[in-house]
Amino acid sequence: MAALFALGVMSVAWMSLIALLVSAQKLLPARGLAVIATAALLLALAIGVFLAPHEVPGLAVPPHAVHAMKAMA
Repeated sequence: MAALFALGVMSVAWMSLIALLVSAQKLLPARGLAVIATAALLLALAIGVFLAPHEVPGLAVPPHAVHAMKAMA
């Protein structure tokens, strides 16, 4: 729930997508396959956001985070 809140602050569209994935994971009859597919997709999204946050469509990176990322480089 905390992750959905954080996503909702940055992008309602991304929050909706992740909520839909979690709901499908809980409601689909092939639960094992749904869990693996959801985990793989979330991992791919996390790696994408980590490596190139500005390339993720619809994701608003907070200005203080941009400053902090530039300071680390």
